[in-house]
Amino acid sequence: MKRIINNFIYFLFIIEFALLVNSCKNDNEEDLKICDTTNVSYSSIKTIFDNNCVRCHNDQINNNDILLNTYENAKTAAESGLLYKAVNHLSGATPMPYQLPKLENCEVRKISIWIETNTPE
Repeated sequence: MKRIINNFIYFLFIIEFALLVNSCKNDNEEDLKICDTTNVSYSSIKTIFDNNCVRCHNDQINNNDILLNTYENAKTAAESGLLYKAVNHLSGATPMPYQLPKLENCEVRKISIWIETNTPE
């Protein structure tokens, strides 16, 4: 009887180990990063705009009349509703960045929170 219990415990251990190993292999590296969305302001998302948007949305090139090179311009774009739709790839706006992969989830969340909290500077 003791041998049956020991075999059963060993079997459970093997199953638990297999589940543990299997549960880790599909982790998305981006999901493991911490996304700090406390006190999101223009100064905290300006880098996102500079790295992904300003090359096409600036004073010289203003695609769809959306400028993102200054706080005032970004605020105007946010208030129009197009910025939120574009970075979230929603209908009613061209998905941005144009013909490139969607921004990282954390970047999209930060921009969305900035818009939802009335675009603090």
